[in-house]
Amino acid sequence: RPADADEALTRVQALIDGTPEPEPAKQEPEPESKAVAAKSDADEKPAPVARKATTPASSPYAPQPRPALAPINPPPPIPDQPRPNRGKVLFGGALAGVVLVGGIGVAQIDGDPEPRPAPHPLPTSSTGSPTPPYNGYTIAVAYEEDATGTEVGGEQRARVVRAALKEATKDEKKKLPVRVVPVKTGYSGTTASSLPDGTIAVVGAASDLDLSLSTSDPGREMASLDTCSASRYSNDDFSTLAGARELGKQEGRYLKQVKGVSRVLVGAEDDTEIDDGEGTTAGLKDGGITYREPSGEGGEMEADAVAQDLRDKRAEAATLPVSSDTWVEALKKEDRLAVVEPALGDLCDPAEQRITGEDAARDLPEGSLRFRQYRDETQKPDCERMPKLCAVPADVKPLLRHRGAAELYDATLVLAQRLPAVLKGETSVGAVQRTLRAELEGSTTNGLLGRYEFRNHRAQDRPVWVDERRDGKWKELGTVQGILGD
Repeated sequence: RPADADEALTRVQALIDGTPEPEPAKQEPEPESKAVAAKSDADEKPAPVARKATTPASSPYAPQPRPALAPINPPPPIPDQPRPNRGKVLFGGALAGVVLVGGIGVAQIDGDPEPRPAPHPLPTSSTGSPTPPYNGYTIAVAYEEDATGTEVGGEQRARVVRAALKEATKDEKKKLPVRVVPVKTGYSGTTASSLPDGTIAVVGAASDLDLSLSTSDPGREMASLDTCSASRYSNDDFSTLAGARELGKQEGRYLKQVKGVSRVLVGAEDDTEIDDGEGTTAGLKDGGITYREPSGEGGEMEADAVAQDLRDKRAEAATLPVSSDTWVEALKKEDRLAVVEPALGDLCDPAEQRITGEDAARDLPEGSLRFRQYRDETQKPDCERMPKLCAVPADVKPLLRHRGAAELYDATLVLAQRLPAVLKGETSVGAVQRTLRAELEGSTTNGLLGRYEFRNHRAQDRPVWVDERRDGKWKELGTVQGILGD
């Protein structure tokens, strides 16, 4: 019918003009004559929304001429698929709004996104150092990351070094141009060739860095203080700990003078490494002890074999290997004294890598002894013998709750107390390295853990602590030197 044709044409024109499509009025069927009359009335008074398409140009409300539009083709048929959930669409739009407004890179949920570059990348040299290079001096703090790859331990150690540097130079009128940077050791860590710009010294796990790569001099030119491994080699790093032989000597003195022990079966692996004369077994002999070697491989021996050795060799005590279950069983059976010697590297190792600990000591009999070259931060400090340890500033005390922190603090004091004089006389990094290193030999420093005097790259007369197993825990008895009145 004409009325139907007009209505359809009006809807098409509304779609082209972008105006909303009017809702069709619901009408009751009427006779054709009435529809024609209504049409005549509409011609005289056209509705503002539904205008006739036959005379749009002559109407004052007609749209202005516009470029011809491409023909409207119906979209291709959509394959059968679930209709998108409106909630998901809204969530996606909201997420996109967060990304655009907040400027935060959000990884795609489906698939791996392209890496997003930093907005202002820092220019770097081929070694990864900032460009231009740092113009001051650097103290590098060597540390080993834990098994999860976290670097929290490095920053903890750096804070300890900064605190000691501040304390040692507090009387200087001008702040020293020295920064502190933690460096990771190990196969994936820092080497001498990639130390931070301006490095003049290394503290911490220094023996884990091959610093000989930085110079043609085998003796090394850089000041390097190792607070972790008690290195035995005089042409290596300066060590702040008692060496293996000194540990054995103090152990032997205590066993002989306090416990009445004269013969020890040596099961600890380090005890049998005596070719260079610097192992703990050589130290036991220095302390007046006769050592006896086991008949088999220490950690692989059965309990009956260990017990037989204790009887045959008339040993009153035994040092334990790392795998010590059978040894502990034999010592309990024969009622002999168990002696624990912590591995020399466990001071700075991550907690989960320490060879000796509460798990290993859980089954030890009461009265067992442990000898160590480092401070146990879980024990009450000996304020009478080490008063400085109990008098540190309030902001430093929390830093000393970590294993090896006090030793690291003292090593930094050794360096920092000599820095002002060295920097007044030298300017180049190489000259400062050599002069500072030379200053360490023969020097004396009073630290939190006592006196440090270096001869042949080793601190002399460093303390050895002794602990006793009581109620399933280690109880510090003191230092051997303090107990024996040295």
